[in-house]
Amino acid sequence: MNGLSAEEREITLRTMLDEMRRQLAIDVNCLSRQRQEELRRRALEYLNESWAFDEDERLRYASWFALPNSERREGDFSLSRRSVLGRWLNRRLKQTLRREPTDKEYTDFVTAVAHALDQFGLTIQQQETRGNRKFSGITLRASALVWRLGDGIPAIDPLRRFQVRDEAYEDVERRPNEFFSESYQNALDSVRNVQGATHTAQITDPGVRKQRENQFKMGLFPVCSVHRQWNSALIYKI
Repeated sequence: MNGLSAEEREITLRTMLDEMRRQLAIDVNCLSRQRQEELRRRALEYLNESWAFDEDERLRYASWFALPNSERREGDFSLSRRSVLGRWLNRRLKQTLRREPTDKEYTDFVTAVAHALDQFGLTIQQQETRGNRKFSGITLRASALVWRLGDGIPAIDPLRRFQVRDEAYEDVERRPNEFFSESYQNALDSVRNVQGATHTAQITDPGVRKQRENQFKMGLFPVCSVHRQWNSALIYKI
C-alpha cells in the first residue's frame, strides 16, 4: 500500500469493504450460524408445520472472507487471487509494481491489508476449529457501518464492471431505476395502513373469523394478499 496514493488507497479499501458488506460478511448476532441454527431448532420444537421453517429452507448467515492459503467453510468467500475480489486486488497490485506480482507478494499484500483493517477497528479476525480443520477469515464490524442517505446516483461496482474502450461506444449518464426510485421515496404512504393477520381459514375462534369476514364484506379491508407458505395475510385497510 505504500506505493499507492491516498486516493488509490481509499478506492482499494472501499471496494474491499463494500464487497464484504454486499456479501453480508458482517459480525452481528442475528446473522451468526449458531444463532440461526438455534432459531431453526426452536421453531421446529415450538411451532407447528404451518409456521416453522421448511426442511429445505436455507437461512442467510454471515459469511467470512478467508485469507489466502486459508481453508474456508461452505458458503464463505475467498480472498485468493483467483476469486472475484482477489483478481481485482491483484490488478491493483500489478499496476503498482508494474509487473505481475508473485503469489507471496499477493498473499503478503492481502494479509497486511486485513491486519490493518483489524487494527483500525473496521474488521474482526474470525477463527473456528472443526476437528483437525482450522478455518479463519475476516468480517466487518457492525459498528463500522455508517448509514447515510444516498444522493440518488447508482454506485459503480468495479469488481463486476467491464469497461469497453472503443470509439463505437460512448459514456452514458448513470441514472437510477425510476420504478424503484419512486417506490422507495413513496413507500411509506403505500404501506402506512398495511396490517398483518392470520388468514381466515386458520382462525379457530368462530367469533373472530366472523368479524374478519364481515370487515371484508363491509369494504373495510378491500384488499387481501395471502402468503401461501405461511398461511398468513396482508390486509390493506384503506
